[in-house]
Amino acid sequence: MAVQDDAHPPHSWKPLSRSEQARFDLGYAVFNTEWVPANSPAGRIDGLGPVFNVQGCDACHNSRRRGRGPRGDGEAPGDLVVQLGGTDLYGRVLNTAAIPGFKPEGQVWIHYTSRRVRLADDTTIELHEPNYRIANLAGPPLPGGTVLSPRMPPAVQGAGLLELVPQSELESVARLQKRATRDVRGRISWLRTDHGRVIGRLGWQAGQATVIDQVAAAFSREMGLTNPVAAFDDCGRWDAACRTAPNGGVPEVAPDLFEAVVAFERWHAVPVAKMPDRSALGAQLFARIGCADCHRSTLAIDTGAVIHPYTDLLLHNLGVGLADRNLSGALIPSAWRTAPLWGLHASLVANQPPRLLHDGRARSVEEAVLWHEGEALRARDAYSHLNVQQRQSLIDWIAGL
Repeated sequence: MAVQDDAHPPHSWKPLSRSEQARFDLGYAVFNTEWVPANSPAGRIDGLGPVFNVQGCDACHNSRRRGRGPRGDGEAPGDLVVQLGGTDLYGRVLNTAAIPGFKPEGQVWIHYTSRRVRLADDTTIELHEPNYRIANLAGPPLPGGTVLSPRMPPAVQGAGLLELVPQSELESVARLQKRATRDVRGRISWLRTDHGRVIGRLGWQAGQATVIDQVAAAFSREMGLTNPVAAFDDCGRWDAACRTAPNGGVPEVAPDLFEAVVAFERWHAVPVAKMPDRSALGAQLFARIGCADCHRSTLAIDTGAVIHPYTDLLLHNLGVGLADRNLSGALIPSAWRTAPLWGLHASLVANQPPRLLHDGRARSVEEAVLWHEGEALRARDAYSHLNVQQRQSLIDWIAGL
């Protein structure tokens, strides 16, 4: 399989002019830069924090791939970001690192419990279910109703193409699902903004409308860097020291650097995969058991072209097993955007164990399939009734996308 990493410079999905290529290259350089605290002798790349999770984009999206995620019980790594809902005590994200002179907002600890799934041929698969604990808070305790939303960094390749899928295409796909299937009922993610309703296409729950929004949120919430879109650090409302900390300029991510990162992510192509020998059978099974109902192989985009992201960009109920919880343990109804599968091979051949799904709980493609419930329950059950050779052909095919 062809692998694209930092030893192989990224390429764009469209021809770039000389000036566009310069912006793309600058964005790539910024993407791989580690930011430093304000007033450090490092030119325009200072202003980190004062509280943060990681120091640069590549720390989460290593080689532009998915995050590496947790490896087992213990403290969560920096690239597993825990978003907080239902409270503004600590901002939108719990920041687990800090620059000198400041304290991290807290720590996230994970403990996994086993859940066994028996397939139709009596094969038993062990799933790992994560349980989260927040410790060593720097400020007041979190209310019991605080929703914990652990999120793995998705791959950045292809985001600009997903942004170009028009509303009409999403509406058409949703209508087709309702006519063709009994259980699958995808819906568009409508987001409220100061300028009215817009469609969310990006993020685990389609909570971001554009690449600009996604980049701005990551800089602000996960690196503590103000930027042309997000003018404030993600400080807790009790943390005056955070809000008044020295800055690295206004904004800390200068407009030209911000725009370059946006251009880089918008134009970044998905690495091309070489499908395994059994790809024909795998593709047939993918469609036959129902995976393709949501993981659609083709979508039209505004340019008139067709892309192959293996997603419908719609929200679906995937059951209680994948739902978020609050600190009191109550389940929070969760709808998930169908995760794009294109470029998956680049994550699975990166000489590190795979960590899939929104919180990295799945240690293989098979585990990820078996966590699907809700609207995907029929497809999951159909997978469990395949024989071992069919399952392997399907897994090989998915892993080669």
